[in-house]
Amino acid sequence: MPTDPAHRDRAIADYGPRISGEEYDRRVVALHAHADAPEGRRDAQALRRAELDITIDHRLGVHFPAERREALWRIQQTWTSHPLRSLLASFGRDLLHGRLSGASTIQARMLVQRYADVLNQEELCAYFDLDADEVRSLLDV
Repeated sequence: MPTDPAHRDRAIADYGPRISGEEYDRRVVALHAHADAPEGRRDAQALRRAELDITIDHRLGVHFPAERREALWRIQQTWTSHPLRSLLASFGRDLLHGRLSGASTIQARMLVQRYADVLNQEELCAYFDLDADEVRSLLDV
């Protein structure tokens, strides 16, 4: 996993500041707290979209282009629209949170390859918090 903040900032400098880990956590907790409140009930799709936007703000930057956010959203919707893909999406979350194991390598490869349709290698590194070699190994077929 990359630990050099300058590496990550260099890769995503064009997308403005990124929200901190603390701000990311605060926004996700607030999102779910609001979604669970009777006056703020959201459908699961809206909740997932908001989570995606928060993740993009944290990993890539708050000025990441809207059309590319939408493209990632379409991938995520396709990825989770099928029951089997929903199971596979859990592996994607494991990858995003650095918990990739041997059993989930195939699913992680599939997800990274789909996101590679929208993100370049540096952006994939930043989004998934992986180094370039890890991303390359997931993109190699």
